[in-house]
Amino acid sequence: MSIATVYRPRDFRFFVTGRFFSTVAMQIQSVAIGWQIYELTDSALSLGLVGLCQFAPMFLLTLPAGDIADRFDQRKILALAITMQAFASALFLLLTLLHSGDPWPYYAVLVLFGAARGFAGPSSQSLVAFLVPEEKLARAIALSSSVFTTAVIAGPALGGFLYVLGAPVTYAVCCALFLATAGLTVTLRGRTRAETVSQGSRLERVAEGIRFVR
Repeated sequence: MSIATVYRPRDFRFFVTGRFFSTVAMQIQSVAIGWQIYELTDSALSLGLVGLCQFAPMFLLTLPAGDIADRFDQRKILALAITMQAFASALFLLLTLLHSGDPWPYYAVLVLFGAARGFAGPSSQSLVAFLVPEEKLARAIALSSSVFTTAVIAGPALGGFLYVLGAPVTYAVCCALFLATAGLTVTLRGRTRAETVSQGSRLERVAEGIRFVR
């Protein structure tokens, strides 16, 4: 199969669009859940737990998720992770509509959301190399990073405007953006990885990754 039939320009455009959508949705949701938890508890500590519940599972799963992304199809992993993030947004929407005044169900959903982010990050970052030819990789990475930065900047502002309309509207928008990203992700093609024989156990591969980073 020729390079022209493997690499499709639309794939990278879809990937960048999806990354923008999902990053904006994450930023919007962070604003919404932060405000909502603070309104429920009027506690700075409770607000701090919002960040911890997202960061802890994401931190713990990043290395194992990186190993999985190296061994399996990143498209499927990313699509599933983004779908789980959409599911978390839907749960936030449901809890809000049920007028749940207890913050702990929200924290549980945040842990699920953080775990999904732990798998989405490594698979998304490694996917670019499979969507563009090698000679275009540096430019593609730069463009992808620029889109990500733009979304990080624009997302919180958009989240503040949406939250004025209410938490249900905000979570519904986030869910829609995540689902749109998952839909774009499953259409990606590009080249596939070469079949390789895994060397060593999963723990050994993770340790090798840490040594490489050092």
